[in-house]
Amino acid sequence: FDVTALDWESGSVEIGVLNLAATDIEKVTYEIKPTEQDRVALETDFKPPYKVVLDTTEYPDGEYRIYATAYDFAGHTTEDYEPFNIDNTPPDVTITSPAEGSEISGSVDIGFTITDAGVGTISSREISIDGGSWSGISASPYSWDTTSLTEQDHTVQIRATDSLGNVGYS
Repeated sequence: FDVTALDWESGSVEIGVLNLAATDIEKVTYEIKPTEQDRVALETDFKPPYKVVLDTTEYPDGEYRIYATAYDFAGHTTEDYEPFNIDNTPPDVTITSPAEGSEISGSVDIGFTITDAGVGTISSREISIDGGSWSGISASPYSWDTTSLTEQDHTVQIRATDSLGNVGYS
């Protein structure tokens, strides 16, 4: 049989057993093993489809293995594991230009940096102006046409989402 990550969301992962051919399974136990540490029991499941949902926010970022051991009623066992990374760290988003409080007009370049200390990759970048709806953007700088704006203070916010669903804001 195979242990696999069935569904990822920010803060959780569903782990399941696939290709479990035996019909006389009594239970499947799950354990988590951080790199260079001992295994820790997670859960025992007594009925198909033999899944466990892991709250990844309870663990520090890093490399892990999830072990699943299937037990049949005759006392036989079989084991498999799935390596995976936990990343609960949102991307770090910083607006680099223009400086806060700057007077702007015309076409203005909004410079920004996005870094992700976790294992995820940046999957989306978005901008919101004056609390409006979020619009997808590609890379820095973002060219903002201010010619139709009134003379007053305006706010710009950038958000980035990584491939594991962690969201960071400027």
